[in-house]
Amino acid sequence: MAEGEDSPYENWGLAEKMELEKQEWRKPPQKVLSLPGSSLGKAIMLLYVLLALTFVLLMTLTIVSLCRASSVQEALEGAQMRSEEGQAVAWQNLSKVQHTLEEKDLVGPLQQQLKDLKEQQSRNSELLTAVLEDTKKLSEILCTSCPGGWRQFLKTCYFFSGDTKPWLGAKEFCDSYNAHLAVVETEQEDKFLATHILEQREFWLGLSDIHSEGDWHWVNGRPLTFSLWKKGEPNNVGAQGEDCATIYSSGYWNDISCTSSIFWICERSC
Repeated sequence: MAEGEDSPYENWGLAEKMELEKQEWRKPPQKVLSLPGSSLGKAIMLLYVLLALTFVLLMTLTIVSLCRASSVQEALEGAQMRSEEGQAVAWQNLSKVQHTLEEKDLVGPLQQQLKDLKEQQSRNSELLTAVLEDTKKLSEILCTSCPGGWRQFLKTCYFFSGDTKPWLGAKEFCDSYNAHLAVVETEQEDKFLATHILEQREFWLGLSDIHSEGDWHWVNGRPLTFSLWKKGEPNNVGAQGEDCATIYSSGYWNDISCTSSIFWICERSC
């Protein structure tokens, strides 16, 4: 190699250095996040201000709470003091009244009034006892329960059929339920039955003169003491006669043939 000529190693190092500079130039410039000194100072100052305001607010709330607690305590102490004063005044007045009564000899009349009050209380107690006794008797008169589908009137349960049978078939049905065809003994009972009968329907009663014409008896053996026959009834018309009684929605009774198939009413005690 002649003097003054670059060696191959120097040329290679120079080329490599130029290539590295090119690569550095091609890289995108990196962004550096920096906060100016003035902005950082403002943020710190704002933080101090917020902390100071928070402290002031907490102190204000604490002072207000202490004031309210103090006011409540003062009010309670005042109420307690007034209560004690009121009790003292009441005892003084009571003592004065007692002394006045003793001086004016009014204890006797007061004792008489007390005696009268006791007697009135005794009379009220006796009246209350009588009312309770009447209530007990009423509960014994009224039903406590009736079977499902049966209706209650006083101390009796009634069943109104939804299908029809001849008189004897209806009687057997009631017998199977430890009941009997309805026996009507009062006007009130008759009205109760009538209110549960739909119009254009007729129901068997437990009343007949099967054994002796004109001698009407209930199925429970009781004689006919109350009746509400429809005008012109019973008339016993027809070749077979009419020996069994029925009731309409109007409450009036009729006599028809016992073989007719109509609705029926069963009756049983509670």
